[in-house]
Amino acid sequence: MERAKKISFLVRGFLVVTLGFVGVLTSITTAQALTISPPSIEFTAQPGNQADFVVKLYNETDQKQVLYINTTTFTSGPEAGIPVYDFAAPKEDIATWVKLDPAPIVLEPQGRQAVLVTVDVPANAGPGGHYGVVAFSTTPPTAEGNAKPQVAVAQGIGTLLFVKVEGDVQESAVITSFSVAKDTFTQLPIEFTTVYQNTGNIHLKPVGNVTITNTLKKQSALLAFNEPKGATLPKSSRTYKTTWQTGQNEDLYGNGWNRFWTAFRNERKNFALGKYTATLSVGTGQATSELATTVPAAGVQSSAAISFWVLPWHVLVVYGVGLLVVLFLLIFAILKYNAWIRRRASTKTPPTGE
Repeated sequence: MERAKKISFLVRGFLVVTLGFVGVLTSITTAQALTISPPSIEFTAQPGNQADFVVKLYNETDQKQVLYINTTTFTSGPEAGIPVYDFAAPKEDIATWVKLDPAPIVLEPQGRQAVLVTVDVPANAGPGGHYGVVAFSTTPPTAEGNAKPQVAVAQGIGTLLFVKVEGDVQESAVITSFSVAKDTFTQLPIEFTTVYQNTGNIHLKPVGNVTITNTLKKQSALLAFNEPKGATLPKSSRTYKTTWQTGQNEDLYGNGWNRFWTAFRNERKNFALGKYTATLSVGTGQATSELATTVPAAGVQSSAAISFWVLPWHVLVVYGVGLLVVLFLLIFAILKYNAWIRRRASTKTPPTGE
């Protein structure tokens, strides 16, 4: 009884310490939280027009936050979907169109604030896409007004602006690469890498499908391409990833024997065998969140295809050995049965004549 009480006391103490530690981590995470809505604004405007939007800020921390506003243009970064901006660069293009109240924003703990953003498109604005960011930083600008925010932007506290100025808008693109990591795989998942190059003057959101067919030309899978609707900026390329997978793989660990059987189970859960062809069909202009058997009817259309093999050798070895064992037992049984028949025939007494 005394032993049980000691164990119970230790367990309660462990839970108290653990929950307290988790609470500390939670409070640290919450203390750094600052959110913005919407994360991006996309609209079409004519030269000389003006558009107003509201950006909402929410201070999830338990401390007062003083935020400063800054704007700049952004371009496509080397990593897919991550914009690149430089607040130290001179303001140009859309960064000069944005009109904001320069006064600092004071957010009380758990406070909210709506910020009016006015985009005044000049009459001589060039047709096509113009891209900028309205950023909120805890670091005040310098006297020149071009300091780089250090905290808020690092946490992604900014609203991206995608402005399409009407006029001679050119939509053109090409798939420069559609590939897989290697020619032969032992199992799924298989990741398809697409490099999509925008050669026009407006951002494009390619959507479509990757259709996978087997050796018999039968469809094995239909995968949605660019489900998040990520955009490719003009005069740039973006890499998109599409994954074919049917089950969750286990991690390989332990000695060779354990790793072999883990790989065998993975190949069974993500089974595929033979030569496959993946055909990518994408288009822009009619985005849809559901799988479609055809590419969108409007906008720029592109396609590409690639072939690869899947040879699950762990499964083939196990099933092959199993088949050999069955054949051996079958042949052995047949031989034993024939020997029994011969012995029975040789010991059988011949009939006597009259």
